[in-house]
Amino acid sequence: MIVRLTPRRSLAIVALGLLVAGCGKPASEFNPTPSASSSVTSPATTSPLTVTAKPTVRATNTPTHGSTAPVRLGSTVKIPDWTVRLTAVQANATHAIISASGGFVTTPTHQYALFSYEATYTGPHKSGDVLQDLTWQLTPQHGAVVPAAGTSPPAVYAQWPTTARRGATVRFQVVFDVSARQLAGAVVSVGRIGSDFASVHGDFQL
Repeated sequence: MIVRLTPRRSLAIVALGLLVAGCGKPASEFNPTPSASSSVTSPATTSPLTVTAKPTVRATNTPTHGSTAPVRLGSTVKIPDWTVRLTAVQANATHAIISASGGFVTTPTHQYALFSYEATYTGPHKSGDVLQDLTWQLTPQHGAVVPAAGTSPPAVYAQWPTTARRGATVRFQVVFDVSARQLAGAVVSVGRIGSDFASVHGDFQL
């Protein structure tokens, strides 16, 4: 029996054959190839942020009071609110200081040196007090700076006045516990409590 194929039947058979042939291919062959426009690009790598600390600028103080060079015994220095003159130094006043205290003062590590001074108040208030306003230290030629000792001088037991009205002068004393070697050629400095001692002070050369 001869089957005649019409054009329409021929097209249907061809389409069916292509469909069957396509079903027989491996699934991998049907994976579409990504085009350039659809390719996946890895996200750009971001470098870690580096923070550099800015250097801290510290203000420097320019001396506005005090001597540019140490002055000799008997000379005067000016510091905030006070004019001070060192009048006398007793290198070894240990016995005098202990006796003045009635034996209450402890024995020094080295020896007590007694410094006498005059201070004139020049500040803005009606009066000033040398014990509340002035601070002292001694700088040896070799070695560390020595602060004033906490020992009361004979002036305390003699009840010398410590308060001066504006323009007035008082006499007082300060004690250091130092050796003879530390005292020789040392510089004694006086400053105003509450001010920057490093830049505002007066020096006396021994």
